[in-house]
Amino acid sequence: MPRPIPPADLSAFLLLSHRVLPQDWMDWPEWFDAIGWRLPQDARIVHFDSFPLVLQAAVAGQGIALGWRRTVTGLIDEGKLIRASRRQFDGPRKFRSFAAHDGAITPKLKRFSIGCGRS
Repeated sequence: MPRPIPPADLSAFLLLSHRVLPQDWMDWPEWFDAIGWRLPQDARIVHFDSFPLVLQAAVAGQGIALGWRRTVTGLIDEGKLIRASRRQFDGPRKFRSFAAHDGAITPKLKRFSIGCGRS
């Protein structure tokens, strides 16, 4: 498994976000809060108004996305995404982070895997 990167180092990656109003699901600020970390001040977040576009960007290797397991299982089974974190949140906001699994991703993304919120 790739070596975990601490959450504090996520600012090295583009974070893909599905942002709509009202926001009723977990996004990057809430994800960082849930693992007990602060969103890095230099975090680069790109907002999309469509979750399928977020997934397409992740598959294209453009960054790290948060998603529901049931919506990404097929992409994982096809080898298009990998689970970039062992962290999982239960409840109405079940989210995990995912990244592309093919050669389109950067070397940094290939190494990326957050270890349960620990460095």
